[in-house]
Amino acid sequence: MNKIEGVEYVYIAGKITPKSSVINHAIEYLNNVQDMCNAWSLLFLWGYAPFCPAFDLLGVLFIPSPGLQELEKDIKDYSMKWLRKCDAVVLLPGWEESSGAQAEYEEAKKLGLKIFTWEEFYDEHKKRNEEDE
Repeated sequence: MNKIEGVEYVYIAGKITPKSSVINHAIEYLNNVQDMCNAWSLLFLWGYAPFCPAFDLLGVLFIPSPGLQELEKDIKDYSMKWLRKCDAVVLLPGWEESSGAQAEYEEAKKLGLKIFTWEEFYDEHKKRNEEDE
């Protein structure tokens, strides 16, 4: 696979927290997590080292319940620490609807990271690898 030059570590930014008034919040949450996990899978298979904030839920499952509400800021800070280690950020469709993804976008701009929408990243990857297919 021919990777995008200068990009190894990729932060996936998108919506996680349900905002819809139309569909069930649990279903929307699962759809959002699935979108992030699908992006992670492709990036991983393409040879990148992706960071997926949706995976945070796995660690949080083992924190005693009374402390979860107080951890929201810590979880967001944790994700930002990873973002600062990345070379690029990929913005999933609908990222603009998420205050967290907006903050990640602003931090990436401030740090001078490469920023792609999912479509831009996908197209660039496809273009670089057409001759290999």
